[in-house]
Amino acid sequence: MNIQCAATMAGMGFTVKLIIESTSIIESCLSSELSKIYENFLKHKGIIILKGQACTNILTKDGKVVGCQIAHDEIIHGEIVVVNVGTQPNVYLWQGKILLQENVLRPGISVDSCLRTNISGVYAVGGVACLPFFMCEQSQLEHYPLAAQTTDHLANILLGLPSQLQCDPFHSCSLFDISWHFWGEPTGSQHVIFGDVKSKLVALWLWEGRILGAFIQGGNETEKQLLHQAAHTEKLVNLKLLKVVSTPEQLFELLLCC
Repeated sequence: MNIQCAATMAGMGFTVKLIIESTSIIESCLSSELSKIYENFLKHKGIIILKGQACTNILTKDGKVVGCQIAHDEIIHGEIVVVNVGTQPNVYLWQGKILLQENVLRPGISVDSCLRTNISGVYAVGGVACLPFFMCEQSQLEHYPLAAQTTDHLANILLGLPSQLQCDPFHSCSLFDISWHFWGEPTGSQHVIFGDVKSKLVALWLWEGRILGAFIQGGNETEKQLLHQAAHTEKLVNLKLLKVVSTPEQLFELLLCC
């Protein structure tokens, strides 16, 4: 969300400084290699990135924002300060009342496959629910689809209708004139990247030849659907043939043959 906001404001003509606490802009949800690629892309677009920093104070004068303060009392001057509150839900309102999953990257209310909590008659849907079938701490879901799918699932359960919740880990991002989509888990023993940010970029995360995560920037709907299905079914790829692949087009040919 922070990089999308920064890109939008830069596209509107603002001089943008992006302050992030981590040392990587998107490594937490993708990979260090992809993070570096898009960090350079944003810098080329004029965005100043201050990594490993945190805003400690919002500065005002005469009732107007004039900037913010970061570590060592350094002042960043600006007319607008946008704060990204993050994607972690505030579930501690229910601490001591409902069983929580707390020892994970994104804590949530503990639920079963029917979205039931440990209290009879109490259910949890959307981002506050810690779904049992996401084992990778880096899993992400778009907030609106997750809310809609879990709500539909619960409605069917309460009405006594057959229902199976299948939320594939997925997220997307738009920056200036490019956009990317990611399906699955950014984990595995092998990570490969094909193409470049100027045209089409494709990446896979594999474990023993099975695709656990798939990423694409650019591409057509057929290619996106192929990668979605590959991640959803954990498609098995011939690793010997994968070693000779050098372009996104060759990769799609290989996936169609597997």
